[in-house]
Amino acid sequence: MQTFAELWGTLVEPVSTFRQLALTPRALVALVLLGLVNLTLPWAVGSRLETRQSVLQKLGPELSEMTDRDIDDAVIKDQKLTLALMVVVAVAGPPFRALIFTLGLWLWARYLYRRPRFGALFALATFAQLPLAIRSLATALAALGQAQLSSQQLACLLPSGPAVWFEVAPVWERLLGGLDFFTLWTAVLLGIAFWVTTEMPQRRAAIGMAVAYVAYVAVFLVGFPGLLGG
Repeated sequence: MQTFAELWGTLVEPVSTFRQLALTPRALVALVLLGLVNLTLPWAVGSRLETRQSVLQKLGPELSEMTDRDIDDAVIKDQKLTLALMVVVAVAGPPFRALIFTLGLWLWARYLYRRPRFGALFALATFAQLPLAIRSLATALAALGQAQLSSQQLACLLPSGPAVWFEVAPVWERLLGGLDFFTLWTAVLLGIAFWVTTEMPQRRAAIGMAVAYVAYVAVFLVGFPGLLGG
């Protein structure tokens, strides 16, 4: 029950909730709950996932050498693989992101001559992912109203940022991804976590988090996907 109260406090009173969590950090139950909420998305997609068109595009010239049964098997295999990856991301995503967020903010705080407690920062980075879990749940509810969904349609099912409103080059689309509502909400909570654990002046902490977020967008949303050809 304590964790539920802290999750609710993250929504309505994040500053006081994070201050209390920094004194008595705990993250295990929250990680489990976030993973369970995230699992609603692959559950909702389930048999609605349609990957035939993308599989046909991937096969290309090989199609002429394949029977209808071979194509159906390839589609089923791709659907199972996609859903399996969604389950892995749903379960492993919260602890992995919490670790990455914690390492990044901890190193940035050390650079700014602050020494936050790693455990406290990890706990707050866990609770700061609540908006991402809400996005998964909202997307799952939207998916229940669809008869079929492709991977591309799933990505656009819950428009929460300007990236889905404009037809722009891929690099600009990735850059606009940094303005997604749920991502920005998470960044704000991480900023509160950064402020609480470093005990910096509020303005300095806000500037420090803004710089860290710009670096995150540049590296993880623009740089790496661009290098991978995304």
